[in-house]
Formats: sequence, C-alpha cells, structure tokens
Amino acid sequence: MNKKAQVSMEFIITIILVLAIFGFGMFLFQNRTSLNQTAFQQWRAQEVANMISRNVNNVFLMDDNSYYFDNIYWNAIGQSIEIGPSVVRVVYSNGQAVTAPLLAEVTWNITDVNGGIYFRKQNNGVVVSYE
Repeated sequence: MNKKAQVSMEFIITIILVLAIFGFGMFLFQNRTSLNQTAFQQWRAQEVANMISRNVNNVFLMDDNSYYFDNIYWNAIGQSIEIGPSVVRVVYSNGQAVTAPLLAEVTWNITDVNGGIYFRKQNNGVVVSYE
C-alpha cells in the first residue's frame, strides 16, 4: 500500500506544479493584455487629437469661407475633447489626456464628436460645427 500512496503523492505534487506554472502564465498574460489596452487607448486618443489639430490648422491656412469635412468618432464614457487657446486636449480613460497644437482660435459649436464635422474658416478663426 505504501507504493500506491507514494505514486499518488508524486502525481498530486506534479499537478500542483503544472497548475502553478499555468497560473503564473495567466497572470503575465493578464498584465500584458491590460498594458496593450492602455496603449491602444492612448494611441487612439492621440490619433483623434492629431486629426482635429490637422483639420483646424489646414482650414486656418486656407482662404476665408473655406471648409473641410471629416468623420471623427470620440464619444464614450470617460472620453472628452477640450479646446484651449492653442491646444486640443483629448481625454481618455481615468482622466489621462493627450494634446496637439492649434494655430487658430477655435469656436467649438458641437456637443459631441460622433460623426461628420465641418471645419470652416471665418473671421480669421476656425468654426467647428455639424453643418
């Protein structure tokens, strides 16, 4: 009977070691996945900030009454866009934000960024609106 108990004890120890290695691997996978998710959110926020900045700056360099239309989507819980005197600030998760420079004074006439947006040059500034 002792031999049978010895085999069972070795089997249990082996299973515990295999499960411990699997658990450690899952821990590393979870950390890497959350890091990738955070990086993706930051990259997407930077892309939106650059799109708005690029559109405002390009329209500002055009003639008066020129406009540009673009589809921009940035509308979810915890996400917002703030326009300052010379910067656009895009906020993503947990209040973290990225910025992009602006050349012109911007009049922000929209409530959310979720679809088609017009960028118009008027009175030496840029007006952002739905139509």
